[in-house]
Amino acid sequence: MSVSKWMAIGALGLALLACGGGSGTESPTPTPEPLPPLSTELALQDRRIVKLRASGNAWMAVAEKPRPHEDNTAPDRHLLVAPPGASAALEFTPPAGWALIDSVLHPSGELSVVLATARQLRLLRLGAQAQQIGNADFVDPLTATDPIFSEGGSSFVHDSSSQLPFATRDAVRIAAAGENLVMALRTGRHAVVAYGLRYAREQGDFTIGWRTLVEPGVAIDAEAYRGGSGTFDPFNGMENQFHVALDVDAAGQVAIGVALTRTELVYGHNRQFNANLPGTLLNGVLLTQLRADGLRLHTTVIDTAHFSELHGLRWIGAQIALVGRVRTRAESTGWDGFVGLVSQGRQTPDSYRLIDIDRSDLLLDVARLPDGRLLFAGSTGYTQNPSGRSVSEEAAPLLAVSAADGSGARRLALTAGARHNQAWTLAQWGGKWWVGGMEDGPGTHTDDADPSRLRSKGFVRALATID
Repeated sequence: MSVSKWMAIGALGLALLACGGGSGTESPTPTPEPLPPLSTELALQDRRIVKLRASGNAWMAVAEKPRPHEDNTAPDRHLLVAPPGASAALEFTPPAGWALIDSVLHPSGELSVVLATARQLRLLRLGAQAQQIGNADFVDPLTATDPIFSEGGSSFVHDSSSQLPFATRDAVRIAAAGENLVMALRTGRHAVVAYGLRYAREQGDFTIGWRTLVEPGVAIDAEAYRGGSGTFDPFNGMENQFHVALDVDAAGQVAIGVALTRTELVYGHNRQFNANLPGTLLNGVLLTQLRADGLRLHTTVIDTAHFSELHGLRWIGAQIALVGRVRTRAESTGWDGFVGLVSQGRQTPDSYRLIDIDRSDLLLDVARLPDGRLLFAGSTGYTQNPSGRSVSEEAAPLLAVSAADGSGARRLALTAGARHNQAWTLAQWGGKWWVGGMEDGPGTHTDDADPSRLRSKGFVRALATID
């Protein structure tokens, strides 16, 4: 099938229902936050910063409120935006019933946001002042018939027409492609699908340019705390197998990563794409590269050999960097961070390395420094039940720098707060590197008997010169 014909078929099977320029009654109203623009350090009570991005003279941050783990998780997130010349950041909160899942900052200073209910998606376009200028409910009828390849059949499907899996709303990501979007999601049938979305400023809506099946639907194991066994999931690890990781480079090339652990993805991938992944491959990452027009190029396997989670993916020049954590030893300090590097167009990894700093380690984000070295953000010095999912209240924020191939990682100084600390996200802005994260957060059992202890303080800080 030719690319043009395939794109036309994909477009005919989809509908984006435009809702106009954002004047509906559900539209959230941005309100001033008592926060300065990103020229000084920021602190937010009962939040953690999980995404920080900058473009030109503007920046945005996604702030998340820690909440107890649920069978169908709905993140409590809001958006902070500081347009050029602003004297205060603006807060954007989703309407009732909707969860803000992800947001991106475009070169124009406008933003795109994806919202979710338990089964529906909505795309918003925000102006530079965080005002809503466009929105569209996302409907893809093809998700109800995407292929499923599971050795146990399709009994795991709760709702074939759902745009998201039953386990979590946090299964969709967007990335800017200039003023347009790429979106990747896991559907109610557990298939992974990517879309190229064009934004029409005059109409204030989005249209589908292409649709690509990245992975077929497969069975995925879900986890939950039961019978007083815990309350909070510090790293969102219990649903990591449902997440998708996405990034787009300056040329529009797409990278999508999904974790293998606790899934039948090897079986499903082999059936769908007539591949020959070994049946012994149980843990790691499948990284798929797409052309800017959505044409699937190939999939790369990063075999972590042990139980692992994928937490971050970024284009860094001509390479794709993937980071997360892997349980290398069956003990409370047995987790190491990992980084895998794959060159654009290559089907095999350039390198895969473990990052072992202090007791257990986790990498959440990665960036390339101007001199070619890698900069990592994450968490370190924590422990975890070797036979369970309980993470300690004690954890330190992790900043580290390594050689360009991930070797020789060493820790950088970053002030830690009380209890559980995380360095979650990195951004370059105003000639500086910035880190966002959380301090004084909870561990798994912190609030089992006292919900008031489920608190945290989100932060954004400028980094000193990196030696």
